[in-house]
Amino acid sequence: MSPTKPPILQIEDVRLTFRTREGAIRALNGASLTIHEGEAVGLVGESGSGKSTLARAVLGLNPERSSRIEAGRILMAGRDVTWLSQGEWEGERGHPVAMVFQDPLSFLNPIMRIGRQIAESIERHTPQRRVAERVGELLELVKLPSSLARAYPHELSGGMRQRALLAVALACEPRLLVADEPTTALDVTTQAEILALLRDLRERLGMAMLLITHDLGIVASACERLYVIYAGRVLEWGRTQNVFAAPAHPYTVGLFHAARADRDAKGRFATIGGEPPDLGEPAQGCPFAPRCPKAMTECVRSMPDATVLDQGESHAVRCWLYPQPGDAASASGRVVGG
Repeated sequence: MSPTKPPILQIEDVRLTFRTREGAIRALNGASLTIHEGEAVGLVGESGSGKSTLARAVLGLNPERSSRIEAGRILMAGRDVTWLSQGEWEGERGHPVAMVFQDPLSFLNPIMRIGRQIAESIERHTPQRRVAERVGELLELVKLPSSLARAYPHELSGGMRQRALLAVALACEPRLLVADEPTTALDVTTQAEILALLRDLRERLGMAMLLITHDLGIVASACERLYVIYAGRVLEWGRTQNVFAAPAHPYTVGLFHAARADRDAKGRFATIGGEPPDLGEPAQGCPFAPRCPKAMTECVRSMPDATVLDQGESHAVRCWLYPQPGDAASASGRVVGG
């Protein structure tokens, strides 16, 4: 990773709202995220936390009429793409950034053969390639037989459709692949196969990846770094092994307990109490404060700055349980355990 080369993706304090009849919905409320060339980054959080909205913002896929970025910037390979028009976005999608979705049957054309759909992507993004030959290469790359080029999406299994959609994305030769819940609708065996394929493709192509999921086990096996998002805010981030070894934010701790199927003192499965926040209401403080077992008065009043938890700056959190930058006060006795 070159220190002088800009990140392939840099999201800086993005605030995005959806306009509805009931008022503005603050889907992203100061989200930040960075991905460097060739690295795999996970984005985790509950349903409705803003994961997919953030991913779609990266490619300008949120509805133009009802959504608006109010503040912040999105930089793609150093270029500011925050305010691109829909026409300009069409020239950006696919290269340098491509995306695969969790339900490939909804994004593959049901009346077009798989080979033709891959060919369209090749013709648009790499017209210098020999199309028929390249279709065969891509099918082989995602471990599908070349004979499936003549198949229709409904003739394939779920895992095959996900591989076909991946071939369409790879035809664009992306430097960053955004994978939005790519294994959600698949059985456990097929999930493992798709994850192994993604790891293999990253190594062979030198491609970076943003993996969006609620499955912490997938993040642990596939990602070098992770971000934890809640109510449109990133609350904790760092190297995956560091965050897993010592989760710092109470929300992250709750996610980990639930993922491990831990039980409470009464033998019931661990859950995060309370209800997700109303994104239509402005939030001054930490959005998790109403559900947090360690909430203090300050948590409701304002959102803390990021606290770096190690000298290598590989783990950081936004939480009042930790000293703020420039604060000499000790955090002894106030740190949340794993």
